[in-house]
This record gives sequence, structure tokens and C-alpha cells, in this order.
Amino acid sequence: MSKKENKKKLLEEKKQKLEQRKKELEEKKKNAKEFSIEDLIAKKLRKDERKNKVIEVYSEEADRKLKVKMPSDKAVLKIINTIANTADEDGNVDIEAFTEAVTPLIYNCCPKLHDKELQKACEIEGDCWDVVEVIFNWDERVGIAQEILNNSSVNPQELDEDIKNL
Repeated sequence: MSKKENKKKLLEEKKQKLEQRKKELEEKKKNAKEFSIEDLIAKKLRKDERKNKVIEVYSEEADRKLKVKMPSDKAVLKIINTIANTADEDGNVDIEAFTEAVTPLIYNCCPKLHDKELQKACEIEGDCWDVVEVIFNWDERVGIAQEILNNSSVNPQELDEDIKNL
């Protein structure tokens, strides 16, 4: 199968999934109840919990865990948009652009990386997020970024497919 045929097939599959999702959503809308005040309060509390959520990301190379504070939806959407804008006509993401986009995200989400002593030991003088590149290899940065994006409240499934195709 040629690249063009493969792309056409993938687009058709996405279109079918979207149509199925639309039908399911319409059915749910018909049966949905109206929000109560209690529902809205509970929804707000769940959102607050996600905002303060901390996950642990495992580094196989170092056999260590790193605590990561989840970013805001706005930060995740910005990263997804930046990465999507680097994709070529076949949907392939530029690896260098991906790494540049997620490096500040990783830094901002990992409070331990903000430590001045660590930055001094890593001889960081410019952008503070350079510590991410000094400490973690490319595979680790991709893994950490995927964990952050996969655990965010923004659904990065399409982004996940692009990352897997790098």
C-alpha cells in the first residue's frame, strides 16, 4: 500500500470513528439529566483535585521516580498546538520541535528541577529549563512528556498516535 493510500485509509477510519462518536453523543444528549447545584459543585471540586494532582514518573535508566505536578489545561493545549504545528503533510512530527516544546513543560511540572543547587551543579546559566536536557536523555524526555500529557485532563489520544509514529 502506498503512503498516499495509507493516509487516505487512516483518514477514512478517523472519519468513521468521528461519525460513530457523534451518534453516541447524540444518544447521550437525549438521555442526559440537567445539572443540579450539587453536580456543579462536585464538578468544580473534581477539577480542583486535578489541578493539584501529582504523579510519579518512573525512569527505567536511573531506576528512580520523579514527582510531576500536572500542568494546566491551557499549558497542555499550548504544547499540543505547538507540536501539531510542526507536523508535515503526512502528519509526522518534527522530533527536534517536539523536544523543544516539551522541555519547558517538563521543567515547569517538576519542582525538583527548579533547585538552584541542581542548576549550579549542571552549570545552567541561560534558560533554566536547560536542566531537563542536561539530566534526561531524549527517550526519558519523551516518556516524561507522554506521562504528563496522558495524565492531563486534556485528551491527547491523537497526539499520542503522532508521538508513537516518531
